[in-house]
Amino acid sequence: MKRILVIDDERALRETLVDILEISGFHTESASDGVIGFKMIQELSADLVICDLNMPNLDGFGLLEKVQKEIAVEHQPPFIFVTAEATSYTLKDAMNRGAADYILKPFDYKTILESISKILF
Repeated sequence: MKRILVIDDERALRETLVDILEISGFHTESASDGVIGFKMIQELSADLVICDLNMPNLDGFGLLEKVQKEIAVEHQPPFIFVTAEATSYTLKDAMNRGAADYILKPFDYKTILESISKILF
């Protein structure tokens, strides 16, 4: 069973996404910000991280950079960024920094499941 870590400061979205992923057969964990998320990435060996860009304490880009600097390459999970920030610059920036995908909020769960499928299977 693939393990997915959901990191988002919006509690309702985070919990709904976790529920959808568990119903879809994934083992999930969640965190409310990048600081907690980083600790969980170190402990969990997640197969994938779904992460909001704009969060308190440590944003999505900061988290990805911290993972890339402090975790061995073979233990770095791919990132899917989810955000309401819909600029071409942000999309290009996310992909240039190493994101596996970038999904705009609001999204339907079919879109996120398709992205997960492309990355993990």
